[in-house]
Amino acid sequence: VSQQISAVVRQQFIGLEQVTSAMKEINSVTTQFVSSTQQSKDSSTGLSLVAERLRDSVGVYKLKA
Repeated sequence: VSQQISAVVRQQFIGLEQVTSAMKEINSVTTQFVSSTQQSKDSSTGLSLVAERLRDSVGVYKLKA
């Protein structure tokens, strides 16, 4: 009986280690995703500013129809 209990405890320990490892991996991926999302936001903001400046620069030229 004690050997069975020891085996079950070891299996539970291994299972908890796997869960802990999976949670660490999820945390890492989530952190990378947040960082990537922030970089995308920053790039989008920069591109929007460039587009606004380009629109203002080109706006001084008028085409004659």
